[in-house]
Amino acid sequence: IWIGDYSPGKLMLICSAYFDASGKGKDPILSVAGVISRMRTWVRFEQQWRKALAREHVREFHMTDFAASKGEFIKWKDDTTRRSKFFGELLRIIGNNVIVAPLSASIEMDAWREVDAAFLLSETYHSPYAICGYVLVLQALRWAQNRGPKPRIKSSLRTGTARIKLG
Repeated sequence: IWIGDYSPGKLMLICSAYFDASGKGKDPILSVAGVISRMRTWVRFEQQWRKALAREHVREFHMTDFAASKGEFIKWKDDTTRRSKFFGELLRIIGNNVIVAPLSASIEMDAWREVDAAFLLSETYHSPYAICGYVLVLQALRWAQNRGPKPRIKSSLRTGTARIKLG
């Protein structure tokens, strides 16, 4: 969601959700989070993050794999020094790139299944992921509206490699 016309000093909302198949859909709570920040901050964050991953020859950082020493981190299992240094660097990158506003939404999966069975929500809203995404967009709009003139909103949702343009 672009808030206003793009320029380096303008605000931009990026909601990214990273999902893991662990628990095979039986995890008790689904949470999706996003943040609002300035475009130049996103650019700086992305550059620093990619460099940190590249230095350790890591393609993508998945906390579940890192915590369990699986996937790209399987050889890191007993290397606490390397793990601490790498994770500390990632935390510093996050901390050094100021976030203007955090957003989050969660759904209790047992409640979702119960309400979905009664009201067939999945036929309209498709999934709890979609509802969480919708809530994040509403939070972002509310945040933007509380900060001045009504923003011009352009949005794009991405799932996998497919992109859906809105507005």
